[in-house]
Amino acid sequence: MPDDAEHIKLALHNMDVAHHLLEIPDYRDWVATTIFYSALHIVEAVFFSDRSNERTKHGRGHDGREVILKETTSYRKIWEHYRQLVSASIIARYLENHSGRTILFNRYMSESKVREVLIGNHFWQLIKSASRFVSSQSGSLLKQRFDNYFRTPHTL
Repeated sequence: MPDDAEHIKLALHNMDVAHHLLEIPDYRDWVATTIFYSALHIVEAVFFSDRSNERTKHGRGHDGREVILKETTSYRKIWEHYRQLVSASIIARYLENHSGRTILFNRYMSESKVREVLIGNHFWQLIKSASRFVSSQSGSLLKQRFDNYFRTPHTL
């Protein structure tokens, strides 16, 4: 089972990929997917690092991870933003939303919305909220990478 440092390393790797994909026109579906997987690994690092809740050492699949986030009061802010990243990723990967309606991602979310809403709001808020649970070094690495790659005047 990976530990918190290994999850942070994968989260940073996925941020690297998302950063590069943002430079390629029409790859925002893959940006949403890599940002979601980065968030997933941040959540797993939170579970591993949170000494106050022994049942959350590691998520057991997507559904189990979501149950833990929903049912743990201290994870409320993380869940609020994680679920938005999950939803966008489902549309990007499967071309449909939770109700089964077909949606093409590039029609669903413009590049500016990916940058401003998905990354600048939801992903940033998830990082800030998760930083309370992971080591200060891990939190700093995540924030620094976000600032280097995604911080622009309109993502403040």
